[in-house]
Amino acid sequence: MVVASFLSKFTNKVDGKGRVSVPADFREEVAQTPFNGIILRLPIDDKPYIEGEDIERTQALSESLYDSYDVYDEEQAAIADLMLSSIVKLSFDPEGRITLPKELREHAGIDLKGQATFVGRGPFFQIWNADAYTSHNAALRDKVSKGRAMLGKIPSLKAKRGDV
Repeated sequence: MVVASFLSKFTNKVDGKGRVSVPADFREEVAQTPFNGIILRLPIDDKPYIEGEDIERTQALSESLYDSYDVYDEEQAAIADLMLSSIVKLSFDPEGRITLPKELREHAGIDLKGQATFVGRGPFFQIWNADAYTSHNAALRDKVSKGRAMLGKIPSLKAKRGDV
């Protein structure tokens, strides 16, 4: 299995039908998978964005959830249900667009004829209302600039700085 690597940030217009162009870089990441599209779902933390990934990561996640599944563990069942029940498989149209389902659009506050920001997170990505992401990103930058020690928690940065 080839692990997709969704990187960078892209903002695209959403049309009146809820269609949005998936960034070409993201489409290239899923091109080698058996499904010509992406998988979207609601986040379990209820933050205002949509989570996305390729079909192979979704399958691996599903298998890992149920490989160790304890039918009597209510918390584990709740997590599995939340993660898997909101999944939507969306195929690309000929222009590389998907139609964002109303439930997901509303959760993320993405309006028809608005803008959606795709944010790469490595093996998965997020889709935000563009204005909400701008605010979220500014808050993150502020938090990191006030607590630069946070950077030392990233293993590869610690190694480069000699803090290991």
